[in-house]
Amino acid sequence: LFWPAAQGHCAITVQHLTLRTQLVAVIYHNKAAAPVKKLRRTATVAPGKHSPPKLLSAARQQHAQRCGGSKHANAAARERSRASTASAMRQRRKSQSIIRGRDLLLIGLIATCVLHLYVVTQTHHQAAEPEDIVEIELYRGETPPAGYVGYYCQSDGVKCHTETHKCWDSAICAEVPAERRPPPPQKKKKVIAYAISVTGDSPGWNGIDGAAVLGHSAVRAHRNSSYDAALVAFVSPSVSEAGRHKLEKVGFRVLEKKLPVEVEEIQGKLLREKISSNGCCGAWELLKLYAWTLTEYHRVVHLDVDSLVLQNFDELFDDDPTVGGAVLSPTAISTAKKNFEKRDTSLPVLEGIYAQYTMDWNMAQRPWGSNPPVQGGFVIARPSLVVYEEMVAIVRKGDFQGGWGGTRAGAFYGGMTIQGLLPYYFMHYRPGTGREVRGCVYNNMASNPRNVGGFGKGDCRDGTVPPASGAYTGDINKGDCEDCRLSRVEDVKVVHFTICQKPWECHGTSTSCYYCKICNQFHRKWFEIREELERERGAYQSELYAHGKTP
Repeated sequence: LFWPAAQGHCAITVQHLTLRTQLVAVIYHNKAAAPVKKLRRTATVAPGKHSPPKLLSAARQQHAQRCGGSKHANAAARERSRASTASAMRQRRKSQSIIRGRDLLLIGLIATCVLHLYVVTQTHHQAAEPEDIVEIELYRGETPPAGYVGYYCQSDGVKCHTETHKCWDSAICAEVPAERRPPPPQKKKKVIAYAISVTGDSPGWNGIDGAAVLGHSAVRAHRNSSYDAALVAFVSPSVSEAGRHKLEKVGFRVLEKKLPVEVEEIQGKLLREKISSNGCCGAWELLKLYAWTLTEYHRVVHLDVDSLVLQNFDELFDDDPTVGGAVLSPTAISTAKKNFEKRDTSLPVLEGIYAQYTMDWNMAQRPWGSNPPVQGGFVIARPSLVVYEEMVAIVRKGDFQGGWGGTRAGAFYGGMTIQGLLPYYFMHYRPGTGREVRGCVYNNMASNPRNVGGFGKGDCRDGTVPPASGAYTGDINKGDCEDCRLSRVEDVKVVHFTICQKPWECHGTSTSCYYCKICNQFHRKWFEIREELERERGAYQSELYAHGKTP
C-alpha cells in the first residue's frame, strides 16, 4: 500500500515533510486542549411523578416536601454531569484515535520514501563504477532517445542504461575487446557441384586417378571462390562396390542411377535400335541428364573424368544470365537470336539460362557454323526438374529422323545422346534457355578450329570468315576463329584431355606435333596438382614419381 504512494511523494523535500508534521501536531494540540462544555439544566419534576409512599408519616412527608426536592435535583444534576463528562471523554479518545491513525500513515509514508531513496542510492553507487565497464561514444554519434542520459557497456558486450541500469544485448557495445566478443555469423555460400558419370569399372580401369585429381582440382579452385564446391558421381548399377568405395574415398558423393529412359520405352524405332551403340558410351551417356535433378545445389558442372580445373569460373555461376562478350562464341548470339524467333510459344515460359556449354566444332558438318554439336565433356546445369522431365520426354518419344525433331540437330557422332540432345533442346525446343561459352577458356581440348591441319589453313568450322589478308593469328579478338592450341595456359580455366590424351596413361611427350606444346603444359599442370593431392594425403613418394618433369 505504501510503496506506490512513496514513489509518488519522493519528490517532497524534508522541509515540506516537517511542515506537514508541524501542521498535524498543531491540529492535534488544539483538539486535545479544547474544554468540554458542561451542560446544566433546571430539574423539573412532573406532578405525581415522584410521590412519596403512602406509608410515610405526615412529618416525613412534610420533611420530604421541604428538603427532598432539592436533594433529588442535586442528585439528578450530578448524574447528568457524570454522563456529560463520560461522553466528552469518549469523543476525546475517538479524536485522539483518528489523529494517531493519520500520524501512523504519514510516518509510514515518510519511512517508505526514505527507504526507497536509500535503495536507489546504494544501487547507483554499485552499478555506476563496475570494474569491467568500457565507456564508448553514445549511440556512435547518433541522437539518443528523448529523456535518456546515456549508456555504458559491460565487458561482455551488454549495454546498460546509466539511470535505470536496465541492461540488454546491443550492437552498440561491439567495441568491447575482440577476445570477449562472439565471432560474427558467416554468410553461407552457395554450393557448386562438380559431377562425373561412371558407367563401368572393368578390370584395368584407371579412371579413378583422373577422378581423384579432377575432384581435388575443383576443390582447390574454390579456395578463392565466392561459392563452395561439392563432388558428385553418378554411377550405373554395374559399377562395383570397390569402385564406389574408391570414389567415396577421394571425396565423391556416389549416387547410383538407372537410365533416365529405358531403351525399350523409346517409341521411335530408329532411336530405339541405334542409341545403345551411338557415340562413346551409348544410352548410358544420358546419365548426365541427372545433373538437372540436383536441386540442392546452385549449379552443377558436369565434366568428363579426363578434365582438370585450373581456375574458378564464378562468372558463369551468377544468376544474371548476361555474361561479357569475351566468353561467348562469335556465332552464339546470331544463332540464338535466329532460333528464338522460331520458338514454340505454346510451351510454358522458362526464365533464365538453364545450360551453358561449349561446341564441338570438330564434329560439325557443312555448311560451317550451322548445326554444331555440344561438347558433352563440359556442361553447366542450372537444376530444374521441369527441364529434366522435358528432355526425358523428348528421348522417350524418340523423334529422330534427320536429327532430333527433323532439325538436323544430332546428325553427327554421338548425336543420339547428349551431343545432339542438348543443342536440340536449348537451341530449337527451348531457344534462349541455353548459352554457348568459349571453348578455349572453359573446355580447352587443344583443338584446331579449321577443317585443314596445320595453322591458318582451310575454313573456320564455326562459320567465322577470317580477314582476307594478314598473318594467321587464331585470335578471336582480331576477327579470326579462335585456335585453342595457341592459348596461354594462365587464361585457361578447364582443360579436357581428349586430343592431348590422358596424363595418367603416360603416353610420353613430344614436341613435333601442332598441339604438343600446349598439351605438354597441360600435362605438367595435371601432375603438379596430383603431387599436391598426394602430399596433402601423405601418399607422395618422390622415389617412385617424377611429377612435373615433362618438357
